[in-house]
Amino acid sequence: MIRLLSAKGVTKLDFPENRLIIGFCRVVETEPDSTKANDTIISIVREGYIRGSELIRPADVIIVKN
Repeated sequence: MIRLLSAKGVTKLDFPENRLIIGFCRVVETEPDSTKANDTIISIVREGYIRGSELIRPADVIIVKN
């Protein structure tokens, strides 16, 4: 499936700084963690996809909220 999507120019969303990107993520849960900054992604529940600059599906994420 990934190869088929890749052939059409669709790629998984990447979060290099492990931080929430407004408009590309949907927050499904928050958890407190005093060792991490707010809006740090703890876990990606469902991958998001993008084609060029067009969002195909936002990523569902769990983030830190202190």
